[in-house]
Amino acid sequence: MKSHIFYFLVSILSITLISTGKLCAQQKDTTCCIHNETQTHEQCQSIMKIKKDYIQKNLVLTEAESLKFWPIYNEYLRQEASIYDSHRYTLDNIKIKGGRLNLSEASDEEILFYLDQYYKTREATTSLEKQLYLDLKNVLKPETLYNFLQIERSFKSRVREKSKGACPRSR
Repeated sequence: MKSHIFYFLVSILSITLISTGKLCAQQKDTTCCIHNETQTHEQCQSIMKIKKDYIQKNLVLTEAESLKFWPIYNEYLRQEASIYDSHRYTLDNIKIKGGRLNLSEASDEEILFYLDQYYKTREATTSLEKQLYLDLKNVLKPETLYNFLQIERSFKSRVREKSKGACPRSR
């Protein structure tokens, strides 16, 4: 349960960093930012580029594995971004900016809606992660798959550590 909360928080943090423009644009891609017109596409893609570069530097793949791995992983990133973008868009539409709920101003219905969205997003990302595992299980050797999952975890941990203090808690 703690790992699910951690993954959710890392993803929300990534979205927050992207939406506040804290990350620099490094590469164009075709994913995310479908609802936020004020945010540049390059800002949105930065965290994905950094993540992909990190994996590429740390995961040893054969040429055959690489040809199969990257299309699967890129599709995973696209779907993950879509889930979080949809989550952010839904919350923004009920005036919950930055994924934060102000309990002193929220009605009971808004609190329950927020919690429902939180668990729907967790369920969707967990399902997506499981599908990634199942897809990669058919492509990578077990040891390589294990290393990939460790590298993913390491990246998320590094993001969390580097982001401490980067975003103010109150607005």
